[in-house]
Amino acid sequence: MIKDLNDFFSSAVEAFSKHPFATISTILIGIVLYLGYRTLDRIETIVIPPSLEAERFHQQLSTSEQINLALKNLREDVGAHSVVLRQFHNGKHDLTGIPFTKSTVTFYDAEESLLEEDEPLSSMSTSLSKMWKRIDSPSCIVLGSPVDKTTKYYMSKNELNYIIVCPLVNLLKYPVGTLTVGLKTLPVGSVDKVQKVANQVTGYLEGTQ
Repeated sequence: MIKDLNDFFSSAVEAFSKHPFATISTILIGIVLYLGYRTLDRIETIVIPPSLEAERFHQQLSTSEQINLALKNLREDVGAHSVVLRQFHNGKHDLTGIPFTKSTVTFYDAEESLLEEDEPLSSMSTSLSKMWKRIDSPSCIVLGSPVDKTTKYYMSKNELNYIIVCPLVNLLKYPVGTLTVGLKTLPVGSVDKVQKVANQVTGYLEGTQ
C-alpha cells in the first residue's frame, strides 16, 4: 500500500515536471468532476419525487377546501359581511426565526370580492399589539372603531360597525396570522365562535387537524 502511494506520488511529480500545465488541468478537471458528482448526489436527495409532489398538491387542495368551508360557515353563523384570514410572512414565505414584515390575505369569504395587496405589519401594529398584549397568551379583540391603518381601511371601505380579530397561533404559540370578521351588528357569543374557527383553521394550516 505504501509502495503504491510512493509510486503514485513519484509519477505525479514526474508528470508535473514534464508537463505542468497539462497536469494542473487534469487535477482541476478531476476536482470539478468530483464536486459536480457530489452536488448532483445532494440534489437527488433534495429533489421531491413527482409522486410526493402530487400528494402534497392534493393535500393543499384538500386543506383549502376545509378552510374555505369553515370561513363560509362562520360568516353565515354570525351574519358577517366578511371573514378574512391573513398569514404572516417575510415577503417570500413563512420562515420560523425570521422577523415577519408582511401580512397577506390567503383565504376569505365575503359578500363581494376582496382584492387586497400585501400589507406591512406596521399598518396593523396597534391591533396586533392589542391581541398579543400577553405574548404567551394572545387573545381575540373586538373593535368598534379603527385603531390603525388596516382596520380603518377595512371598516370604512365595507361600512362596518364592528370587527372581531383573533390571533392564529400554532401549538408552540408561534404567530401564524389573524382571522378577521367584519360585522354590522355584534351578535351575542360571536367572539367565542370566531375563536373556535381560528383554532380550527390554524390546525388545518399546520396540518394538525
